[in-house]
Amino acid sequence: MTSSLGQRILLGVVGIASAVVLVAAFGVHVISRQVLLDGVDRELVRRDELLQLLATAAESSGRPTVPADLLPCRSDGRNLLEIVTDDAARRVLARSPSLPAGVSLSSADSHPGGNHDRILPDGRRIRLRILKLPRMPVLIGHYVPAMASHQPVLVYLGIDPAQEERELATMAYALAALWLATTLLAWLGAWLVRPALLRPLAHLRDAIAGIGPRDLGGRVPETAAPTEVLAVVQRLNELLGKVEDAFLRERNTITGIAHELRTPISELRTILEFRLLATPPAMEQTVLDASLAIALRMQQLVDDLLLLTRLEAGSESLQREPADLAALAADACEAWDEQARRRGHRLSLDLPDHAGLATSPRHVRLLLGNLLGNAVTHAPEGSDITISVRATPGDLTVTIINPCAGSLDVASLGRAFYRGDAARPGNGHCGLGLALCRRLAVLLAGELDLTIDDGRFSARLALPTG
Repeated sequence: MTSSLGQRILLGVVGIASAVVLVAAFGVHVISRQVLLDGVDRELVRRDELLQLLATAAESSGRPTVPADLLPCRSDGRNLLEIVTDDAARRVLARSPSLPAGVSLSSADSHPGGNHDRILPDGRRIRLRILKLPRMPVLIGHYVPAMASHQPVLVYLGIDPAQEERELATMAYALAALWLATTLLAWLGAWLVRPALLRPLAHLRDAIAGIGPRDLGGRVPETAAPTEVLAVVQRLNELLGKVEDAFLRERNTITGIAHELRTPISELRTILEFRLLATPPAMEQTVLDASLAIALRMQQLVDDLLLLTRLEAGSESLQREPADLAALAADACEAWDEQARRRGHRLSLDLPDHAGLATSPRHVRLLLGNLLGNAVTHAPEGSDITISVRATPGDLTVTIINPCAGSLDVASLGRAFYRGDAARPGNGHCGLGLALCRRLAVLLAGELDLTIDDGRFSARLALPTG
């Protein structure tokens, strides 16, 4: 499956921009999460150090009292505290009112030191730090109900990072919106700049399109090519040079052969015509007539080849003058009427009184003669052949329709020396008629459509009226 360069540019720009922003947003989110959790850990360490400092000072003063306001025991749901005995019983001596009933921070496998995560029975994930004191301090204040104890205790300091999680969720939504907006802007920007990026290739395409059979000497200017495709343009110009040489050799060969054959064929025709004027015997008359017919066919073939090479080279001159397309079609029918009657064909003409246009009557007469000759020669004997002329906006159309036997490759019709069926050899045609017709139509700035539908061959020639 192929895609255009514009689509690839669009997908590339949008994909790169989207990927960069996505990776950056993910990195910012990870770093922000770490920073916020590090802040929670630092706060736990600070409270640990403060509590130990106050407990040591109180113990040395003989009054192990610690103001409750300095402990993380406020009932705000974020700061959590629980003090238990350091033994197997783990009796709760004090706890913050923010802890729900039946929810405990302590566990049998808890050990002092370090920060770690703990999932509470109510599903909350908290950050926890444990420290050990030699005895239960007397908490001044009414926030935490305390029980006296003179044995070592474990203090569980916890922080519920729900606020930080909400901030991270908000940041995640903001980063997702930023990623989406960046992707849309990248797509819009790439879509807007795509014509400018592809403009050099459009110029290159136009330069290549200007090179054809009539201008094989043309080359693609390398200055019009982007640097990335300069090597391709250079190889293309080299290929065009080789094609031009091949066309010139073929054209010169055909022209040379045709010119070399023209003189002996003309001499042979002259000899045969002079001998026929002498009234030869009947048997010799038959041989001379057949020989003259062959010479005429050979001469027509040479003339067609020379005309074909001129049309291919673009050297055939064209002089437009007022003409009547209906009269030209009638002349073509008259020229082929005798041969059509010999094959049992019925020519049906549908012509207007006048169909004026500015064209080259000589070339139109030759084109119509070849089309009608093709129909008369290849249609099954006894066929109906219709010739009609119609006026359409801006042009006149000649249509010739005849039955056809067998199957033909419509795409190959008009190719020089193409033989669509076994009947062609020996019928006076060598496969140049439709090839000349296609090239004559181009010379006259017209269009020739050849179609086969339901056993009927149709040749439709449209010529401009101007």
